[in-house]
Amino acid sequence: MKIKTRYYLLIIFIVASCRNSNNNETKISKKADTNNQQNPQTPPKSMTKFEIKPFITIDGVGNSSGIIYHQDHLYIVGDNSGFLFKYHVENKKLERFPLVKDAKEITPKAFKQDFESIGLHDGNLHIYGSGSTKKRNKQIDFSIADNSINKNSTKDFYKRFLETAILSEKDLNIEGVVFHNDKQYYFQRGNGAQATNGIFVVFENEIQFKPIVLPMILGLQCGFTDAVVHDNKCYFLATAENTTSTYLDGEIMGSIFGCINLDTFTIEYAQQIAAVEKMEGITVYKSDEKTITFLLCEDNDIEELKSIIYELKVYK
Repeated sequence: MKIKTRYYLLIIFIVASCRNSNNNETKISKKADTNNQQNPQTPPKSMTKFEIKPFITIDGVGNSSGIIYHQDHLYIVGDNSGFLFKYHVENKKLERFPLVKDAKEITPKAFKQDFESIGLHDGNLHIYGSGSTKKRNKQIDFSIADNSINKNSTKDFYKRFLETAILSEKDLNIEGVVFHNDKQYYFQRGNGAQATNGIFVVFENEIQFKPIVLPMILGLQCGFTDAVVHDNKCYFLATAENTTSTYLDGEIMGSIFGCINLDTFTIEYAQQIAAVEKMEGITVYKSDEKTITFLLCEDNDIEELKSIIYELKVYK
């Protein structure tokens, strides 16, 4: 009954949001307007129309935090899992590949790698730890062709992030990665004490930080949770969580979906899409002349090996 109740609440929320999209433009946080943030801007416009519903439920995968759809397969990482999961959408077959030694489906919080980001580039999946603690500084490169794995440390790389954005170690929290036009975009979630959201742009050996002011939900600052690029547009997810820690979880107040212009780093539109779900991963499923359909994964912050994947249809 718990899962069904959440669906009903989600449907009610969607209907209300669509009917009142012109009146429910989200507010911008004043708290986030620090020396590290861009100046306050006009609240972003809402989407004209969207639909969201459960797509599939995958048993054996918990706390999904990143997702890639590629050739009828879903590749999923979880923030408390030591595995990469590969799910065949058509035949519902689930495979798993260990990313660390002695990998576990559920890793105790103090020891987890916190794999929050997964990106696809040149036939390889690139998986990143969040960097929010010293144990979370790993990069895993996974070859889709032969399932081989290459491991690297992000310690020095993330140190440059801290220096570039003038962040403390406790505030770094990388939650999404995008590869686009020879550049890499790393999405910093501002759920720490500094409340700094933004995008690290990496080109060759140069790193820039672009602060982004995100909307608020019920007075709480949203923080980036993932992003994806499609047709030269960057679409993102962000969640409002009642915490000022990159380590400790808090009550989820909702999730938003939006679009960022990667030339100007301004938000073109943003809309709340979920009232209680913590949407943490986004990938493009399909598109046509009128709509783009995304698949989203949810991190429910509970130790249950079951993940609901949602379908989000956005009208152009």
